[in-house]
Amino acid sequence: FKFVDAGLLFALYHEEKTSDEMKKGVDLLETILGKEVFRKYIHVLLTDRGGEFAAADAMEADSDGLRRTRVFYCDPMQSGQKGTLENNHIEIRYILPKETDLKRLGLVDQNALNTVLSHVNSMPIEKFGGKTPLDIAEFMYPDLYEKLFAFGLRKISADDLILKPSLLKDRRPDKKNEHTGRKPKISAISPKEVSRLAANGYSPKEIAKRMTT
Repeated sequence: FKFVDAGLLFALYHEEKTSDEMKKGVDLLETILGKEVFRKYIHVLLTDRGGEFAAADAMEADSDGLRRTRVFYCDPMQSGQKGTLENNHIEIRYILPKETDLKRLGLVDQNALNTVLSHVNSMPIEKFGGKTPLDIAEFMYPDLYEKLFAFGLRKISADDLILKPSLLKDRRPDKKNEHTGRKPKISAISPKEVSRLAANGYSPKEIAKRMTT
C-alpha cells in the first residue's frame, strides 16, 4: 500500500500470494487503521492485473457488505502506471533483492517487514525538502501516523539508516523513541492474530496495546 501524498509505503506480511490473502490484507489494513481512518485515506486501491488481485468486489466491501474503497487496475503490461510506488519497490529491493530467499535474509514475520518499512520510510525525500515520508505523515496526517506507529513503524535516524540485505540479519534493539523515551518492544503478534482479535471485538487501540509494551 502507498499513501501517495506522504510518499509513505506500508505492507503486510503474507505466506501465500492468493486473492484470498490479498482480500484479508485489505481487511487487516482496515482493522489496523480503524474504519474512520481507513475511509479517510483509502479511497482507491490501484494495482496491477496479477491474479492475486482478482477479487476486486471482495476487497472493496467491508464485513457488512458496504463499499469501503474502490479497486482499479493498470492497463496490461503497464505496472509503471502505479507511478511512484514502483520507486519504492526499487528501494525495498535494496534490502530484499529479487530472486533471493527472503526468509534466509530474515524476512520471517511482520516485525521484520516493519523494520524494512521503517528504514525505507525514513529516507529523506528531495521534493519534501529533505523530510522523510514518516515526517510528512506525522505532520500532515497525525491520525494515520498514530495508527502506523502503534502497529510498529518507527523513524530511523540518518546515522542508523540501512538499505542493504544485511539490515534484517544485523538488527539491533531499537533506540529510545521520541514519544516515550523508552525502547519500544514489539511483540511477535501475527496478522492472523490481529484478525482474530478484531473478530472478537477488540478495538485497534486494544490490539495496538497487545503489540507494544
